[in-house]
Amino acid sequence: MSSQKSFPELPKDATLLEDDYEICRKKIDWKTIPNDVLNQDEVNKLQSLEGSGDEILAPENDLHQIFSDKETALKTMTAFIKVLEIRKPDQLAYILTLLSHILQQEPSRAQTFLHIDKFFLGFWRTWSRNDVTPYTAGKAAICAAYILRYANDENKYLEEHTKLCGWVIEQSKSKVDKLLYGLHALKTIVHNPIFQKLFVDQNGVNRLFEILTNNGDNRQVAYLVIFCLWTLSFQNRYANHDGLLNGQLLSKLVKYVQDNRLHNLKLTRVIFYFFENLLNKENFNEMVCLFGLYPTLESLKEEKINDEELKGSILNLMEHLAHVEVSLSSFERYEQEIRSDKLAWGPCHTDTFWKKYAFKFEDEDYKLIRAVINLLGSREPETVAVACYDLGQFSQFYQDGKRVIEKLNGKVKLMTLIEHNNAEVRKQALTAVQKLLIKHWEDLDDSKDTYEIKPN
Repeated sequence: MSSQKSFPELPKDATLLEDDYEICRKKIDWKTIPNDVLNQDEVNKLQSLEGSGDEILAPENDLHQIFSDKETALKTMTAFIKVLEIRKPDQLAYILTLLSHILQQEPSRAQTFLHIDKFFLGFWRTWSRNDVTPYTAGKAAICAAYILRYANDENKYLEEHTKLCGWVIEQSKSKVDKLLYGLHALKTIVHNPIFQKLFVDQNGVNRLFEILTNNGDNRQVAYLVIFCLWTLSFQNRYANHDGLLNGQLLSKLVKYVQDNRLHNLKLTRVIFYFFENLLNKENFNEMVCLFGLYPTLESLKEEKINDEELKGSILNLMEHLAHVEVSLSSFERYEQEIRSDKLAWGPCHTDTFWKKYAFKFEDEDYKLIRAVINLLGSREPETVAVACYDLGQFSQFYQDGKRVIEKLNGKVKLMTLIEHNNAEVRKQALTAVQKLLIKHWEDLDDSKDTYEIKPN
């Protein structure tokens, strides 16, 4: 069975519909558009696009007739570019909303703009203005994203992509209202290879993870972020440890599925599409099994789900992950946790585990212990707390554990964590330090052989 879905099309759901209908309910008086901005023929062309009553757009048959004629389509889109120079913010908001729905209804219409000289300036100036609302600025960027989606000539359009990418990154640092506009623009353009590279090079994948961490309870935010991640996953060059195979990101997505399951099938479906694209990439299969995906898939398989695509994804993931779920030993699971840069309480963090496997941590000059010490600097409190616990266990169950940890600067790092702002981290750090300082009867005396350790 194929593990990769076809390339995602733009979702047909309307963008920010509530705001859109509120803006378009107050139709503008086209007679107030200054003559030095648009002539009467251009006004007529734009006015013919709007719907009657509560409808945003004219009937589809009318729009098809306008845009199927190349000359008429070009003149109409040129009128849109010219009218972006109007100074009244309410008129600008209405016109951009009208345009965004025209492009959303049929994205290929945006290609007409590429035949207009300096088409991008009007949109860029609009979102840069100080007198427009975040809604208007967002609509300008979304419209520009629809157009640049088709702009694949790097020599010709690199500057435009760079400016839009800068705006998207800036919005990603904002609160939810502005953030959503940035995510809608990103969803629209993220498949473009020029934009993709710019976005990823500016730490875009990590920004999406941070958005998910800080705003994950907002379903619209979560869906848009994961849709963008799915789109990026069609490019193998981003499927690496520093990109889409980030252990903390994958753990969070598995947790989303476990928490939502059937409550949000739309979100679950796009997460599974994302996972299918990553199957068999580096240690992806092992990581998601480590995070508990397989039992969740088994549970979902038994549910009555009418979504055939979702059922197909569940079966496909189970087929690829079944042998991994069976084969992973406790120690192999621990190694996968370390590779994922995320530790979580479980069977690998118990007395039983450390009594059995402590000796294996001396392999490759204490490579795994070095990695655990590095995780003391993680931004995830649970990872830091578990790392503290594990170092305490290693010092207790490995004959030379105390000296190894001290030689690798682990003791100093543990002591600084005693004043951490998280209570669980403070507790585990203090316990680990006590184990390092207190002499137990089973400690070996100084006359025993020791091993040469290369310091960090």
